[in-house]
Amino acid sequence: MREHKVSIPLFLCISIIAAMGLTVYFNSFYNGFVWDDRHLILENPLVRKPDIFKVFIQDLVNTDFSKTLFYRPMQNLSYIADYGISGLDPVGFHLTNTIIHIANSILVFFLVLALAKNRILSLLTSVLFVSHPVHYAVVTYISGRADSLFTGFFLISFLAFIRYREDSNTGFLLASSAGFILSLLSKETAAISVFIFVLYDIIFRKAPLSLKRTFLPYLAFIIPLALYGALRLFRIGELNPLIFPGSDLYEYLITFPEIIARYLTCLAAPFDLYMGKSVSLATTFFSPKVLASAAMVLLIVFLAFRLKGRNKGVSFFMLYFFITLIPVSNMIIRVNAPLADHWLYMPSIGYFFIISYCLVAVFNVVFKGRLKRGAFVLGICLTFIYASVTVRQNAFWRDEVTLFTEILRHRPGDPVARSNLALAYLDKGDTQKALDEARKVMESSPDYARGHYGAGIILFKMGDYDEALGHFKSAVEKDADFDEPHIYLGLIYENRKEYAEARSEFEKYIKLSPYSALGYVNMGILMYDQNEIDGAFDFFNAALERDPGNTTACLYLGAIYRDKKDFAAALRLLEKAYRIEPGNVGILMDLGNMYNSFGQFDKAIGFFEKAIIISPENSALYYNIGTSYWLKDDVERAKRYWRRALDINPAFTAAKDRLGELEKAL
Repeated sequence: MREHKVSIPLFLCISIIAAMGLTVYFNSFYNGFVWDDRHLILENPLVRKPDIFKVFIQDLVNTDFSKTLFYRPMQNLSYIADYGISGLDPVGFHLTNTIIHIANSILVFFLVLALAKNRILSLLTSVLFVSHPVHYAVVTYISGRADSLFTGFFLISFLAFIRYREDSNTGFLLASSAGFILSLLSKETAAISVFIFVLYDIIFRKAPLSLKRTFLPYLAFIIPLALYGALRLFRIGELNPLIFPGSDLYEYLITFPEIIARYLTCLAAPFDLYMGKSVSLATTFFSPKVLASAAMVLLIVFLAFRLKGRNKGVSFFMLYFFITLIPVSNMIIRVNAPLADHWLYMPSIGYFFIISYCLVAVFNVVFKGRLKRGAFVLGICLTFIYASVTVRQNAFWRDEVTLFTEILRHRPGDPVARSNLALAYLDKGDTQKALDEARKVMESSPDYARGHYGAGIILFKMGDYDEALGHFKSAVEKDADFDEPHIYLGLIYENRKEYAEARSEFEKYIKLSPYSALGYVNMGILMYDQNEIDGAFDFFNAALERDPGNTTACLYLGAIYRDKKDFAAALRLLEKAYRIEPGNVGILMDLGNMYNSFGQFDKAIGFFEKAIIISPENSALYYNIGTSYWLKDDVERAKRYWRRALDINPAFTAAKDRLGELEKAL
């Protein structure tokens, strides 16, 4: 399709794409951290205390690949950058997701322009891509960033590859190889990029075939891919099995056309969007649904090959759509579901090109080019429909209550969503609703281990340790590899003063999750409380090796050093904890007390005052700051703060005694 004589300025095209992206996703900036954000960001020590070496040798959640096979260092690096800029403010993370998506949409514009040489077609494809609601699970959901990252690096790599094929500049080949490597380090499915490059050569090749110019350049991708495969094999321990666990490859093969049909429906009419979609696997090829879906797919593939000579762009993007879905088809590599909305992020580029091309082509034919801009206007109308759905979809991700309520509207029998909803209510302080949802999980899915775990947490927080104990025991009975219940079991036994049992539970957790600091911290606290100081010291240090930003371990180690009169080491640990959590009242109080003991009363008062701003009704803070003034011989201010402590807590004996002593002295 040739470029129209009146072309939209390049700067205006980019501005339209960026403005549309910001408009559509602006309301997502008000959303918090949800679902896997807790594990990937809030509880991930690699984010809070970066260790670049570990980022490249461990999995996405900072383990030895015992919890997940996801090797995505670029995703973790992007979270580290966000944390460095905005801390744990979710706005910064959401802004980054949106910026990446807008950048990808601009790259889509340049890709279509490179292949179709039509600016209107390129802009229409890009605005559909930037605004379509199916991308909510990649853009609105912070943890979905892997798809946008690997797609962005793929687009950079592909554009560089196209330039290399056009002018044989080795620099572009090296840039393409670098983009491919970064894409692989963002998500495993980037391996499919090589086949897209081959598809491009098949459809757009101009030069005759030759070993040097046609085939040798592929070594720039095959060698990194081979090294990546070796890394997964030797470091991660396995290459994914060829079939989905517990399923038959044949069933996935004959179900895949139906999944493609559902994906196309989702792109055309995106009004049934939610996480956790499922599909019943077909058992026979001769069912009407399978036959109809297979016929549709075969027809599209047939058209793609027929159009190869007449319309290379349409042929390419038709086949591109199918090829980029292969990694998530469960026919080659194992993935965790039969279908998911976020898997459409990269393939959807092909769909949006075809739709945009059809719009432009219809106006070209019907109006003989006179109203070609009408295609763009119609495309913009379609874009605004999609954009309104996207804005609405973003709102469902405001917090975990709204998210899991929406999922349950589509899947009312989903025990995962209902159990998560129960815990979301607990986080909001609504224990009754939390308990009601947990009971529904127990009634509908009594064998669901995480359901018992969720019920146990709710009862534990309510102080019903006996019933909580039963649920935690049920959770580990139903899933022997489930680590988290052992922490709560240990805490309950510790509360009962059954210390041997508590120690046993913490040891079980450490065995199941040796890379997590949580087990070491709890074991350290148990030993510290039992005056096993040397053992506690070792466990707290082990915790800091795994999570250098663990403030609990810092505080306890600081207390141990203080008791040993090593005040410099104690202060160093307290200051480290303060840098990590400057708003932690306990840390501020300990620092104030430490500086009091050093005779640096003004510094002590400064930390106590910061703590009072955060916790203005904490009587101990007023007592401590009063003590600082008393040590400075400022008796009047000391009396004022001690009286304030008594106003808040009339039973505060220490403050009452101090004031009594002063009255007697006077």
